[in-house]
Amino acid sequence: MELRISRGSPQGCQVRFLLDYLAQLDADDPVFGSDNDLGRLGIMGWSFGGGTAAEACRMEDQLKAAVLLDAYLGSAPVLLRIGLLKPFLSMNADGLLADNTTLFNKGTRDAYLLSIKGSSHDGFTDNAWIINPTPASRRQALAMNA
Repeated sequence: MELRISRGSPQGCQVRFLLDYLAQLDADDPVFGSDNDLGRLGIMGWSFGGGTAAEACRMEDQLKAAVLLDAYLGSAPVLLRIGLLKPFLSMNADGLLADNTTLFNKGTRDAYLLSIKGSSHDGFTDNAWIINPTPASRRQALAMNA
């Protein structure tokens, strides 16, 4: 199996690599292949991965929507300038809310922006259940999961 890698941003290359790999599996793999609708994919990411997800969704036609969990968007200036012209959901703590609000304000299709009161950046991980869980952190996690 030969893999092709597209040029572009480092984040875009990583996601393009995965999309190409999925396409090859779909075409060549007897177990994984043939049953996938690779024209209707979404992407999700947290922190820097949220910025990667948003930028990849902007750049890749195959990606139809994004879920951004307290996304760091500072490494995606083009995205912040022109916006994400696809549906997205952005859930945020207070720290990274400004750039995510900028992205939301430029949204043109089914954009949702949520701020989870009292949450922290690492609250968007499993830490709410594992590391020093509190009733408040668990309520925040339940709200995010819902």
